[in-house]
Amino acid sequence: MFSIEQVKVFVASAELGSFSAAARSVGKSHSSISMAITSLEDELGVELFDRSTKMPTLTEDGERFYEQSLLLLRQIERMHASAQSSLNNVEKKLRIGLGEMVPFALIESLLEKTADSYPHTKLGVYRGEYPWLIEQLQQGELDIVIAANAETAPIAIDFYAILEIEFVCVCSPDSPLADMPIVENEVLLATRQLACVNMLNNPVLKAYASVSPEIWEMTDQDDMIKLVEQGVGWAAVPKVIAEERLALGTLKIFKPEFSHTKQTILIDMLVSSSHQQGPVQQFLMKELKSLNE
Repeated sequence: MFSIEQVKVFVASAELGSFSAAARSVGKSHSSISMAITSLEDELGVELFDRSTKMPTLTEDGERFYEQSLLLLRQIERMHASAQSSLNNVEKKLRIGLGEMVPFALIESLLEKTADSYPHTKLGVYRGEYPWLIEQLQQGELDIVIAANAETAPIAIDFYAILEIEFVCVCSPDSPLADMPIVENEVLLATRQLACVNMLNNPVLKAYASVSPEIWEMTDQDDMIKLVEQGVGWAAVPKVIAEERLALGTLKIFKPEFSHTKQTILIDMLVSSSHQQGPVQQFLMKELKSLNE
């Protein structure tokens, strides 16, 4: 059976274009490289290199074996990295609870950064209402919870204010509201409003989310925004989401008469004070805290 060392020598020879160059790269003699390749060919029963030319070139069988060798070496690297992660007590999985009013855009780049830094840790993101998220955190089913305006944290739960997000009023670009410099209160009262149930239940956003006497309640923010884009009504949404849709041309931000100041809400991070934090959780918590800097 051929060895991993032979495979590495073969790949080096194929990529560098000669046995002598491969010998220099791995710190061995030209003859030992040639013998390793010949032994590998004997083991496989095929010629990997055409030696009739000045510089050895891969045969058709050699091309196939080269592609397979790259896959094998990458798999071995992953196995070594996974084993090293276990030695360093890196979590196999990190579970993140996300409140219904928290825009996914808030953590999207942080999850990508975490995946790059800890590629062998599986990340799970779970949406839910605040009471359910806290229950899951207390039971150890979640490692980090990110929620809007968390209530007083229960015993054994630590929380950190990580970011303040602004809410704005939006409508369809085809809505009459879109062309008004300032939308008067009478106009809004006469126009259907869409609102997420969690906003209506939030003491900070309740007044902002219930202006019109005709309100369609939604449990999902994305579903609500889709209806706004279709011109069904207007709504208050996180500015970060509104700006994404504004760039796509599907939403228009308007200024309401009733609001003279920015309407904001705090986003908090909650973790169990009794749960031991591994390297991945510590990394993500540090990144989340830096959002407020």
